[in-house]
Amino acid sequence: GDKIIVKENYDGTEYIAQGLVTAVTASTGAVTVSSWDTGSTFPSGGYTVNATVFKWQREYWDLFDISPNDKDAITKINFRILDASQGFTFWLDDIKRAGPYLTDPSPSGDNVSSTDQRYMQYRIILSTTDTKVTPNVSQVTVNYTINNRPTGIFNSAAEKTDGSGKVDISIEVDDADLEDTKAKLEYTSDQTCSSGWVASPNVTL
Repeated sequence: GDKIIVKENYDGTEYIAQGLVTAVTASTGAVTVSSWDTGSTFPSGGYTVNATVFKWQREYWDLFDISPNDKDAITKINFRILDASQGFTFWLDDIKRAGPYLTDPSPSGDNVSSTDQRYMQYRIILSTTDTKVTPNVSQVTVNYTINNRPTGIFNSAAEKTDGSGKVDISIEVDDADLEDTKAKLEYTSDQTCSSGWVASPNVTL
Protein backbone atom coordinates (compact mmCIF):
# COMPACT_ATOMS: atom_id res chain seq x y z
CA GLY A 1 0.00 0.00 0.00
CA ASP A 2 3.01 2.34 -0.11
CA LYS A 3 3.43 5.05 -2.72
CA ILE A 4 6.61 4.90 -4.78
CA ILE A 5 8.06 8.01 -6.46
CA VAL A 6 10.45 7.97 -9.41
CA LYS A 7 12.26 11.20 -10.32
CA GLU A 8 14.84 11.96 -12.99
CA ASN A 9 16.26 15.03 -14.70
CA TYR A 10 16.50 14.20 -18.39
CA ASP A 11 17.90 16.77 -20.86
CA GLY A 12 17.16 19.58 -18.41
CA THR A 13 13.56 18.52 -17.76
CA GLU A 14 12.57 16.95 -14.45
CA TYR A 15 10.15 14.05 -14.72
CA ILE A 16 8.27 12.70 -11.70
CA ALA A 17 5.94 9.69 -11.50
CA GLN A 18 4.10 8.35 -8.47
CA GLY A 19 2.11 5.13 -8.13
CA LEU A 20 0.67 2.62 -5.68
CA VAL A 21 2.85 -0.42 -4.99
CA THR A 22 1.00 -3.75 -5.19
CA ALA A 23 3.88 -6.24 -5.03
CA VAL A 24 7.62 -6.45 -4.39
CA THR A 25 9.84 -9.31 -5.56
CA ALA A 26 12.20 -9.94 -2.64
CA SER A 27 14.87 -11.74 -4.69
CA THR A 28 15.31 -8.95 -7.25
CA GLY A 29 13.80 -5.89 -5.60
CA ALA A 30 11.47 -5.42 -8.57
CA VAL A 31 8.41 -3.34 -7.70
CA THR A 32 4.98 -3.73 -9.30
CA VAL A 33 2.79 -0.63 -9.52
CA SER A 34 -0.96 -0.98 -10.13
CA SER A 35 -1.20 2.36 -11.95
CA TRP A 36 0.55 5.69 -12.05
CA ASP A 37 -1.14 8.69 -10.48
CA THR A 38 -2.65 11.41 -12.62
CA GLY A 39 -0.05 14.05 -13.43
CA SER A 40 2.87 11.61 -13.54
CA THR A 41 5.37 12.40 -16.30
CA PHE A 42 7.80 10.11 -18.12
CA PRO A 43 10.84 10.64 -20.36
CA SER A 44 10.25 9.57 -23.97
CA GLY A 45 12.54 6.58 -23.53
CA GLY A 46 11.42 5.78 -20.00
CA TYR A 47 13.33 6.22 -16.76
CA THR A 48 16.95 5.12 -16.63
CA VAL A 49 19.25 3.80 -13.91
CA ASN A 50 20.05 7.43 -13.09
CA ALA A 51 16.55 7.99 -11.72
CA THR A 52 16.00 8.59 -8.02
CA VAL A 53 13.49 6.27 -6.37
CA PHE A 54 11.93 6.81 -2.97
CA LYS A 55 8.58 6.27 -1.32
CA TRP A 56 6.11 7.76 1.06
CA GLN A 57 6.45 6.27 4.53
CA ARG A 58 3.24 5.88 6.51
CA GLU A 59 3.69 6.88 10.13
CA TYR A 60 1.42 7.06 13.15
CA TRP A 61 1.72 9.56 16.00
CA ASP A 62 0.20 9.27 19.44
CA LEU A 63 -1.39 12.67 20.11
CA PHE A 64 -2.51 11.86 23.64
CA ASP A 65 0.14 13.97 25.40
CA ILE A 66 0.91 16.45 22.65
CA SER A 67 1.92 19.87 23.93
CA PRO A 68 -0.85 22.50 23.86
CA ASN A 69 1.63 24.82 22.13
CA ASP A 70 1.90 22.40 19.21
CA LYS A 71 -1.77 22.19 18.34
CA ASP A 72 -4.46 24.65 17.35
CA ALA A 73 -7.94 23.16 17.83
CA ILE A 74 -6.44 19.93 16.44
CA THR A 75 -6.44 21.47 12.96
CA LYS A 76 -2.77 22.44 12.87
CA ILE A 77 0.20 20.45 14.12
CA ASN A 78 3.80 21.62 14.23
CA PHE A 79 6.56 19.17 13.27
CA ARG A 80 10.15 19.74 14.32
CA ILE A 81 13.30 17.79 13.50
CA LEU A 82 15.21 17.66 16.78
CA ASP A 83 18.53 16.78 15.16
CA ALA A 84 19.15 18.91 12.06
CA SER A 85 22.73 17.69 11.62
CA GLN A 86 21.66 15.27 8.89
CA GLY A 87 20.47 18.10 6.69
CA PHE A 88 17.57 16.21 5.11
CA THR A 89 14.19 17.43 3.94
CA PHE A 90 10.91 15.64 4.52
CA TRP A 91 7.46 16.07 3.05
CA LEU A 92 4.09 15.53 4.71
CA ASP A 93 0.98 14.49 2.81
CA ASP A 94 -2.43 12.90 3.40
CA ILE A 95 -2.53 13.60 7.13
CA LYS A 96 -5.62 12.03 8.63
CA ARG A 97 -7.02 10.62 11.83
CA ALA A 98 -6.25 6.92 12.24
CA GLY A 99 -9.23 6.25 14.49
CA PRO A 100 -9.67 5.48 18.19
CA TYR A 101 -7.81 2.84 20.12
CA LEU A 102 -9.38 -0.62 20.32
CA THR A 103 -10.69 -0.95 23.86
CA ASP A 104 -13.71 -3.28 23.74
CA PRO A 105 -12.77 -7.00 23.64
CA SER A 106 -16.37 -8.24 23.64
CA PRO A 107 -17.73 -10.24 20.66
CA SER A 108 -19.69 -7.21 19.48
CA GLY A 109 -16.87 -4.77 20.14
CA ASP A 110 -13.49 -4.12 18.54
CA ASN A 111 -13.12 -7.22 16.40
CA VAL A 112 -10.81 -7.44 13.43
CA SER A 113 -12.83 -6.00 10.55
CA SER A 114 -12.14 -8.86 8.14
CA THR A 115 -14.91 -11.19 6.97
CA ASP A 116 -13.38 -14.41 8.26
CA GLN A 117 -11.67 -12.84 11.29
CA ARG A 118 -9.03 -15.55 11.01
CA TYR A 119 -5.98 -13.43 11.64
CA MET A 120 -4.75 -11.12 14.35
CA GLN A 121 -3.40 -7.65 13.77
CA TYR A 122 -1.91 -5.09 16.10
CA ARG A 123 -0.60 -1.57 15.90
CA ILE A 124 2.12 -0.16 18.12
CA ILE A 125 2.41 3.59 18.50
CA LEU A 126 5.70 4.49 20.14
CA SER A 127 5.87 7.65 22.19
CA THR A 128 8.15 9.12 24.82
CA THR A 129 8.66 12.37 26.65
CA ASP A 130 12.42 11.88 26.66
CA THR A 131 13.83 13.47 23.49
CA LYS A 132 17.23 11.84 24.09
CA VAL A 133 16.04 8.33 23.34
CA THR A 134 14.02 6.66 20.61
CA PRO A 135 11.47 4.09 21.83
CA ASN A 136 11.54 0.72 20.10
CA VAL A 137 9.97 -2.71 20.28
CA SER A 138 12.25 -5.73 20.16
CA GLN A 139 9.73 -8.53 20.62
CA VAL A 140 5.99 -9.12 20.48
CA THR A 141 4.27 -12.16 22.00
CA VAL A 142 0.68 -13.10 21.22
CA ASN A 143 -1.12 -15.72 23.30
CA TYR A 144 -4.22 -17.28 21.83
CA THR A 145 -6.41 -20.35 22.25
CA ILE A 146 -7.74 -22.42 19.36
CA ASN A 147 -11.34 -23.27 20.21
CA ASN A 148 -13.03 -26.50 19.21
CA ARG A 149 -15.68 -26.41 16.52
CA PRO A 150 -19.23 -26.61 17.95
CA THR A 151 -21.25 -29.69 17.02
CA GLY A 152 -24.91 -29.72 16.09
CA ILE A 153 -27.74 -32.15 15.43
CA PHE A 154 -30.87 -31.39 13.41
CA ASN A 155 -33.72 -33.51 14.70
CA SER A 156 -36.27 -34.83 12.21
CA ALA A 157 -39.18 -32.49 11.54
CA ALA A 158 -42.56 -33.67 12.77
CA GLU A 159 -45.97 -32.29 11.85
CA LYS A 160 -48.23 -31.43 14.74
CA THR A 161 -51.16 -33.77 15.35
CA ASP A 162 -53.62 -30.95 16.13
CA GLY A 163 -54.49 -30.41 12.48
CA SER A 164 -52.89 -26.95 12.38
CA GLY A 165 -50.46 -27.97 9.67
CA LYS A 166 -47.55 -26.67 11.69
CA VAL A 167 -44.29 -28.60 11.84
CA ASP A 168 -42.05 -28.84 14.88
CA ILE A 169 -38.31 -28.81 14.28
CA SER A 170 -35.48 -28.75 16.77
CA ILE A 171 -31.71 -28.58 16.78
CA GLU A 172 -29.16 -29.43 19.44
CA VAL A 173 -25.87 -27.53 19.59
CA ASP A 174 -22.96 -28.33 21.89
CA ASP A 175 -19.87 -26.18 22.41
CA ALA A 176 -17.09 -27.91 24.32
CA ASP A 177 -15.56 -24.51 25.12
CA LEU A 178 -18.83 -23.26 26.65
CA GLU A 179 -18.86 -20.21 24.38
CA ASP A 180 -21.99 -18.46 23.17
CA THR A 181 -23.38 -20.15 20.05
CA LYS A 182 -25.70 -19.00 17.30
CA ALA A 183 -27.86 -21.06 14.97
CA LYS A 184 -28.86 -20.05 11.45
CA LEU A 185 -32.05 -21.62 10.12
CA GLU A 186 -32.66 -21.66 6.37
CA TYR A 187 -35.89 -22.88 4.83
CA THR A 188 -37.77 -22.70 1.54
CA SER A 189 -41.20 -21.08 1.49
CA ASP A 190 -42.08 -21.34 -2.21
CA GLN A 191 -42.24 -25.12 -2.56
CA THR A 192 -45.59 -26.87 -2.93
CA CYS A 193 -45.99 -29.86 -0.67
CA SER A 194 -47.35 -33.19 -1.87
CA SER A 195 -50.56 -32.57 0.06
CA GLY A 196 -51.29 -29.56 -2.12
CA TRP A 197 -50.81 -26.70 0.35
CA VAL A 198 -48.05 -24.10 0.05
CA ALA A 199 -45.57 -23.87 2.90
CA SER A 200 -46.08 -20.83 5.09
CA PRO A 201 -43.19 -18.32 5.09
CA ASN A 202 -43.69 -17.68 8.79
CA VAL A 203 -41.44 -19.30 11.33
CA THR A 204 -42.05 -19.17 15.08
CA LEU A 205 -39.09 -19.73 17.36
